[in-house]
Amino acid sequence: MSLVIGLTGSIASGKSTVSNMFKELHIPVIDADIVAREVVEPGENAYQKVVETFGEIILHPDQTINRKRLGKIVFANSERRQQLNNIVHPAVRQKMLAQKKHILHKKNHALCWISRYCLKVNYNISLTKRWLFT
Repeated sequence: MSLVIGLTGSIASGKSTVSNMFKELHIPVIDADIVAREVVEPGENAYQKVVETFGEIILHPDQTINRKRLGKIVFANSERRQQLNNIVHPAVRQKMLAQKKHILHKKNHALCWISRYCLKVNYNISLTKRWLFT
């Protein structure tokens, strides 16, 4: 049986420090913040949905998402923020679960799953341990 440890907690609570310790021990780490950036890169399905929902006004000239501009939109309007979450969260969940499956298929005996929010919402992750940082 593999050990799957979920790290969760608020910003600047020590999750990154602990995940770096796991990395030093050659334990794979899946970081929701990194995955959340990856799923909205050009060419990804979530990218297309975000652009369709919020318009090309949110794009930089190189067609990447202008996170600052998008942030102004979604943090000023809770309905718009929910629209973004409804696009990004499922994509993040799907990619993280695929990474988990791939890592465990390679016979890794441990895995660290780091997330501020995925462990609080219904992601059905099947963790062995959950560590909350405050």
